Amino acid sequence: MLCPAAGTQGFLWRLILTTGFVGTGLFGVFMAVQWFKHFRRRDVFSVVGCMCLVMSGLFFIVYDSLDSPLFILMLAIGLMNRERLQDQVVGSGLAKADVAVGPRMLGRAR
Repeated sequence: MLCPAAGTQGFLWRLILTTGFVGTGLFGVFMAVQWFKHFRRRDVFSVVGCMCLVMSGLFFIVYDSLDSPLFILMLAIGLMNRERLQDQVVGSGLAKADVAVGPRMLGRAR
């Protein structure tokens, strides 16, 4: 048997069974892209977020990560990207008051 009993061996098996190899691969690529975008940055959000990415990658093999752990991981990814985008806006010369927060993150506030 290729797969152990469903639902008892970690989030990775559940991901393979529910989304297939393509969905699992896309999730892995998403995680890898987030790590490569942020692993050289030294701000607090990037360091903690990259630690969450690495630890989640290890824990996905053994532990179920569907509820709170996956929420915390996505929260860490969101905070890392928010910090990176704010740095890009400040570097581009826009004032922070000109940048809207929320869905129009890089658009000018009206």
